[in-house]
Amino acid sequence: MGYRQGLRRVRPLLSVLVVSWTIWFWTASPASAATWSRQPTPNPFAQQNVLYGVDCVSASWCMGVGYGINSGSPRAFAARWNGSSWRAVNPGTASSLQEVACPSTSTCFAVGQRVALSTGRRLPALLKWNGTGWTSVAVSAPAGQQYAILNGVDCRTATSCLAVGGSSDGSGSPFHTLVYRYSGAGWSRVISPNPSAAPVGNTFAAVSCTGASNCYVAGNAGTKTLVEHWRGGSTWHRLSTPNPRAANNFRAITCTSGTSCFAVGDTMSSTGVSSAFAEHYNGTSWSTRTFTAADSFLDDVSCVSASVCVAVGAAAPHTMAVEYTAGGWRSRSTPDPGVYNYLYGVGCGGPTCEAVGAYTTATSNSRSLAARYS
Repeated sequence: MGYRQGLRRVRPLLSVLVVSWTIWFWTASPASAATWSRQPTPNPFAQQNVLYGVDCVSASWCMGVGYGINSGSPRAFAARWNGSSWRAVNPGTASSLQEVACPSTSTCFAVGQRVALSTGRRLPALLKWNGTGWTSVAVSAPAGQQYAILNGVDCRTATSCLAVGGSSDGSGSPFHTLVYRYSGAGWSRVISPNPSAAPVGNTFAAVSCTGASNCYVAGNAGTKTLVEHWRGGSTWHRLSTPNPRAANNFRAITCTSGTSCFAVGDTMSSTGVSSAFAEHYNGTSWSTRTFTAADSFLDDVSCVSASVCVAVGAAAPHTMAVEYTAGGWRSRSTPDPGVYNYLYGVGCGGPTCEAVGAYTTATSNSRSLAARYS
């Protein structure tokens, strides 16, 4: 997203993730003196409290979104950072939120999925923050689709946004990319490309816009990474992207300009070992960095400036964060308060960044997690 953001996913509920212990290494590079520190966060739900996405308007204003469970189906979970503490500002809807974009403190759009109880269909969830509370925004799922999920959203202004995800008819046919555009008057469907006919199909995970009609959308096409450049209307151009291993997936993308984009995700070997990786696009070609940690992923990336970016994820059972500077990528120490720990989203507002996620307790419940990079 813009200067901050990101399959995503369809992310599983935290309590069912299977993980294992790993050790990871990075090559040293010049880095800032910034460090990560854990912050207290609200946990309004009895069983599960997970924050997946975050966006920051400034160092003193961020919004995080995810899901919570008391019992039964997930409910939307949102928390706002006011510069000194996180406070729950829950929408109260029966949905699971994946990502949020806030062009101002009075306007945010959060996206994810909801379940239609009468049919069992998974439908797009889209909520709007007006400065004091949340309201649901009606978005129609494509006809004949059993699953239609929004994974990412970015807003260049309060009246210019793009939301992306994937849909399927539920019969075992491949997923198809799904895109909606907001122009101030309402949300409308945008026809989007589907380059792969593989059984896995095509899914958009994240979007980053550098202009009202200039966005970069990332995800996967079958087992290959996918980045499409949207230039308004039905004009799409697929960028050639690296695929370091047998199966590759972009989870997040952020572009500071048309000549500088960062995309992160995970790549899997032919033996089924998954590792985090990051790509940098200079307007012509991509440079790849694959990290050595097994069972690792990078789930989001955000930039403090055009030359300093941070990405977060997990290398089970630890949280994971890396920093990019002119010298390359470098690991940063992050908090691990639980049995298993995850950072899913990161947003930078000015010189500081906020990362959100969750950790599991000894009783397998989950608690929200936030950390500040400053």
